[in-house]
Parts: sequence; structure tokens; C-alpha cells
Amino acid sequence: MEKRLLLNFVQGELLISKYKDRYNFTNYVFPIVLYFDEFETRSPLSSHAGKESLGAVDISFICAPPQLSGKLRNILVSEIFHSETLKSSCYGLFFKTCIEEINLASKEEVIVDIDGIEQRAYFPCVSLVGDNKAINGTSGFSEGFAANFYCRHCKCSNTLCQKLTCEYVQLLRTPSNYQSDLLLDDFKTTGIKERCIFNDLYLFNVTENISVDIAYDIFEGVAAFTRSKVFTELVKNDASLLEIINNRIDGVLYNKIEKPNKPRMPNKQRIVSMIGKKGSSKIKIKQSAAELLCLTRYLGLMIGDLVSPDNPAWELYLLLRKIIRIITSPRIHCDAVAAS
Repeated sequence: MEKRLLLNFVQGELLISKYKDRYNFTNYVFPIVLYFDEFETRSPLSSHAGKESLGAVDISFICAPPQLSGKLRNILVSEIFHSETLKSSCYGLFFKTCIEEINLASKEEVIVDIDGIEQRAYFPCVSLVGDNKAINGTSGFSEGFAANFYCRHCKCSNTLCQKLTCEYVQLLRTPSNYQSDLLLDDFKTTGIKERCIFNDLYLFNVTENISVDIAYDIFEGVAAFTRSKVFTELVKNDASLLEIINNRIDGVLYNKIEKPNKPRMPNKQRIVSMIGKKGSSKIKIKQSAAELLCLTRYLGLMIGDLVSPDNPAWELYLLLRKIIRIITSPRIHCDAVAAS
């Protein structure tokens, strides 16, 4: 039964098919992930916004369980730089040292102390993670989503991406069609600006070692929009419900783990009115990824009794709740993974 359960990346097909022959796993192999993002050191609303923006490349161990890999003491800082420096430099030159060091740890054994015994270990980089703009840019794809071909995962056009509800296998990027697109040297028809510098990493290919950031795409993306829609629909006909929602969110007894992630309340000061041609309004709240995850998990307990079961917005929330329960599960059965 355990063989049919996926608990970690190391049990996935990519590591087994691509790295097993090289390492044979007779020694210790610790797959690592590069995380790249930019951040502001000043207020993003100030007159100097963007001038002191910094970029950082972090290294985390994907083979560790989430409760360990997510701790700051287990995240290694590879590079910190001024964002303007990156924009004025070639990606190949900028990340050259980082790539060389990782390749050294991937190809040459590193002696580590494990339980007081010296062991040989390797540290291959198996994926890049970050927000879509950052990873698209460093990988040589379009950074703007207004481009006709902006996706780093597939070759679907902008128009087609707006209509798709499932994966279009025929248009997925592969090592072969990626190489062909590079030779075309036509950004408008391929979405590729330049060769991905991280393809210089040992056994790495940008079309195979791809990933997405659950914090950006789900917690701060889909979950944020869904929650905004649910709250908007609830208070649309009865504004007094907003105070009830505030009180319930504030009154929940969060456990020790979730207490630091307690969501901020959708109070009146955070209502953003959006006036269109017909006139409409919606509630929009900015929260961290952890706060949004906590809110999505607890929302049913908070206000479920206030919502009609056949409310379309609430049905959307329930569907999102099921999706998040699956993708954040500590283990998942192989039969639950859709065949490609």
C-alpha cells in the first residue's frame, strides 16, 4: 500500500527516470530547488518604490518534509543583489557562479556528517520556483502575459489559454520542440526570448524540471479571487453581514500552528469599490499566502451557516476547498493523479 502513496518529490517519476541511472542512489542524494524572487526594502507605495528593490536566490531541500523545508534555518541564501543590476546584465553571466557551484555539488561527491559518520552525498538541482514573472524572465520566456505565447509550460496562445479547462498535451513544451523553437529565433511565434541559462545545470532542462509556486498561483491567486467573490456576494444584499463576518473571523480559536497565520478581517476600510459601465462593487483584501490559506481552510466553519447551500459563489468556494485539501495533503495515492 505504501508503494502506491506519494509523500515526496523523491518518489515521483522525474527523479526516478532522470536521476536514477546517474546516481543509482547508492549514496545520499539530496535534491534541491532554487527559489528566485524580488522584494522591496521600502514601502511599495512610496515615491522611491522600485529604486531599492532587491532580488534573492534561495536554496531549499525538496526531499525534506514541509514542516522542515519551510523553516528559515533550512533555507540557504545563494545570492542577494540589486534588481537593477540584474536588469542591466546578461542572465548567463549573472547566474554563472551559482550554476557552477551547484554543478560541482551535483557531479562531485560532497562529504557530509550524518549521525557522526562521514557519508558521500550529491545535491542536484531539480527545479526552479518563484512567481511567474521572475521564473519566466530568468528562464528566457516572456515576462509579460500580454504576449501571444507567454507560458513556459506549453505553447498555447494567449487566446487559447483563456478558454482551456484542461491540459492540452499536444502543445506541452518538450526538449525537442524547445530546441526547434530556439533555432527559429522568433519570439512572437515561440514565446522564447533566449536560451534558458539554467539548462547548463547538470541533468536539468527547463521543459522537464518545471514547477509552479503554490503560494502565488493558489493562495494569493485563485484563493484570493474566490474569497473576494464569496464575500462580495454575501454582503451584496445585506451590508450588515460584513460586521458578523468580521466578528467570526476574529473570534475563531485557532490552534497553535495556525494562530500566527490568523487572517485579517474584511473591514469597511478594506472594501474597494469598482465602478464599471453598469456599476458594481466588490470586496478585495490583501493578505499573505499563509493568511489566505488559513482563511480558505476555516471559512466554512466561520460563516457556513450564513450561506444558502445553493449559492453559486459558495459552491465555488467548496470546490476550491476540495482542491486545496488535495494539493496540500501530506500524501496522495497514485490513483488520484490524473494520467497525462
